[in-house]
Amino acid sequence: MASRNPDLRFETEARMARYAVFLLLGLAVVGLWPVDVLVVRTGEDGTAKEYPMPLGRVFATRYLHSVQLSPVEDVYMVRDGLVRQWRGKVQSQNAGLPTVLPERTRFYLEGPWLVFEGRLPVLEELVLRVGDAVLGRNRLRVGAGEWEALYESFAGRRLYFSTERRIFGRAWFTWRKL
Repeated sequence: MASRNPDLRFETEARMARYAVFLLLGLAVVGLWPVDVLVVRTGEDGTAKEYPMPLGRVFATRYLHSVQLSPVEDVYMVRDGLVRQWRGKVQSQNAGLPTVLPERTRFYLEGPWLVFEGRLPVLEELVLRVGDAVLGRNRLRVGAGEWEALYESFAGRRLYFSTERRIFGRAWFTWRKL
């Protein structure tokens, strides 16, 4: 019976050790990668929800305008630690349609919606006053998810939307939803 070549065994063990080191380094890089998290807080209770916000993911709010009782939808994105409104949609000229659009903002029609898109408000914190089932009917959608009825859980309260930058490893274990 032929004995194994000790040089071949050493080479195989060295290759396995390199693979293990690369795997551990890869996991460390992913675990330490910075990610943005959308944090939704209530004024009195603290954090209500947290959502991971990878680059390009948006969140939207939908509500009934308090005067016109017509639908309004605002789309936001998280970037550089700020909440940026990207798009606004209204169905009535008296329900929040700006009279003068900022530079690099466009206006167009999309079915029954009047849409303005582009350079809109940039906020450190977005405050949303939640109505009830009759007035407001506030909803939230993150990414391509389902619309969540905020008015069922937070009627008459204010929600504060802000962002935090966390390392992926910490964010993975702390993301919460209702």
